[in-house]
Amino acid sequence: MAGAPDCNGNGQLDSCDLDLGVSVDCDSNGIPDECDIADGTSQDCNENGIPDECDFADGTEYDCNLNGIPDSCDIADGTSSDCNTNDIQDECDTDCNGNDIPDDCETFTDCN
Repeated sequence: MAGAPDCNGNGQLDSCDLDLGVSVDCDSNGIPDECDIADGTSQDCNENGIPDECDFADGTEYDCNLNGIPDSCDIADGTSSDCNTNDIQDECDTDCNGNDIPDDCETFTDCN
């Protein structure tokens, strides 16, 4: 059908790609996820082929500081630190004395 969407250019209508499972549409907007990523509608900072918002929705990524970027990407790009390499941003890790340093990164804490 002329003019019908084939955003990924594979010669098959997007609707068919989705119906046949060739493509995924995690946000149910009728556009294959790879096209949302390619056109900049969605971000995929971890480059797993799944829009970040879908990673959050399915629980494969977290956003503890609520900046819209997966924690793993914040750590990888140096936006956030992870002093104890537990894949939790330091600003979101356990800090019983409130000094912005995760407890297990300190040699001594005054917490009970």
